Amino acid sequence: MIRYILTLFLLFPYIARADGNVIGWPSSYTPPTAIFTSLFETSGDRSQWTPYGTVDLAYSSSGLSMQGSYVAEVSNGSDITASISSTQEICIVFQARFTGSKSGSVYVIQVNNSGTTMADGEITTSNTYLRATDLTVFQSTADSLSVNTTYWFKFYYKAGTGSDGIVTFKYWNGSSWVGPSITNSARTQNINAIKSLGSDAGIYVYYDSYRQYATDYTGDPGAQ
Repeated sequence: MIRYILTLFLLFPYIARADGNVIGWPSSYTPPTAIFTSLFETSGDRSQWTPYGTVDLAYSSSGLSMQGSYVAEVSNGSDITASISSTQEICIVFQARFTGSKSGSVYVIQVNNSGTTMADGEITTSNTYLRATDLTVFQSTADSLSVNTTYWFKFYYKAGTGSDGIVTFKYWNGSSWVGPSITNSARTQNINAIKSLGSDAGIYVYYDSYRQYATDYTGDPGAQ
């Protein structure tokens, strides 16, 4: 039995735990710490965001299976934007929920530089594809999402030095992050704002639990 356990450890030295820590890594390893958070629970939370159009930053989350008591409800043609400290690398983890499907793209997350979009994460083709793009390079994966279901998403952007920038957009499937990645982006610009948008007329998008990390977040989003 001891020989069997030792063999397993040698073959699989790094075993991920649900809390984002990893068995077999140095004991000093910890998941990254969020440097920006927003749950829309207080007026202070809500003041971090600038709404455009028809937005309710204090919509009751009852029945939505989201983190707090209040969420942001964003309608068609509307959006919410939060300013952040300028950075070359950013990972945004957040929750989103849709009341319907859109045949085109829903821009659930954008990262901007002084008002100009550098990259975004989209849900396209009636919620059947996830797309990551720096507006020049596009990558998509087939990941069918259900309406009226709350999902965790993460968007990771790292400015490059030529053609080695990174843009990823993934959702948490209950055990791992799944979705498209770009590793050859020509984006070199910093990011100083994040934005989430609405969908089609008659469809609402609910957002909650935004967390910004300085590096990619690879663990269970519900553990933080």
